[in-house]
Amino acid sequence: MRILILFLLSPSLFATAILDYDRSEWRHWVDSDNDCQNTRHELLLRESLEPVAFKTDAQCQVKTGLWYGQYLGVVFSESSDLDHIIPLKWAHDHGGWRWNAEDKQRFANDYQNLILVDDGRNQSKGAKGPGEWMPDNSAYHCMYVFRWSYLIDKYNLTANQVDKDKIGEVERGCVLDKPAERLQAYEYVQQGWAKWYKYTREANDHLPDLLAGNKTSPTRFLKFRA
Repeated sequence: MRILILFLLSPSLFATAILDYDRSEWRHWVDSDNDCQNTRHELLLRESLEPVAFKTDAQCQVKTGLWYGQYLGVVFSESSDLDHIIPLKWAHDHGGWRWNAEDKQRFANDYQNLILVDDGRNQSKGAKGPGEWMPDNSAYHCMYVFRWSYLIDKYNLTANQVDKDKIGEVERGCVLDKPAERLQAYEYVQQGWAKWYKYTREANDHLPDLLAGNKTSPTRFLKFRA
C-alpha cells in the first residue's frame, strides 16, 4: 500500500526517462596509444591490402591504400569513411544512454564495431538497424547480422522486435550460430580475403575484375586455398 501511494504521489521515482542523444558524448576517433594515429587511421592502416601512403612525413594520417568494402563487395584506393556496425544513436536508444562517458568512448572506438565504407553508404544507413537497412552486398549479410548479434550481447543492448526478426531471418540461412564462432568467422574471412588478394596478385589472375568491382567472395577462395 505504501508503494502504491508513493507511486501515485511521485511516479518519476519509478520511471526513468531516456535521455536525448548527443553525438558529442560518444567521443570517437581517439588516439588511445598516443602514436598520432587515431582510430580511423589505425584501421585504415591495419586493413589495407597494400602498403599505404600517408598525407605527411609524420605518418599520422593515411591518404591512399587498397581496401575491400564489405557493404558493396568492391575495392577502393582512397582513404574511406568508417561506419559503426551498430550506429551510435541506435546503441543510445537501446540501452547505451545509461552508459558513462568512458563506456560510450569504448563503444565508439571498438574495432569490432567498425567497418570501412564509402561516404555514400554510411550516409544512407544513418542510425537504422538491420530491420530497416542491410548492405547491398548480399554475400556479407550473414557476417553483418553475426556482428550485430555479437555486439548486442557484448554490450548488453536490447534490440527491438523489427531488428530481432531480421537478424533471425538472416541467421536461419547461415551456418554458424554461436557468438564466439561468429567473431572467429569474421576474423578468418578478413584473413582469407588478404590471402585471396595476395594469391591473385602474384598469379596476375582476376585482378582486373577485382579492381573493376568484381564481387568475388574471399570465402569462396578459402574453400580451395586454405
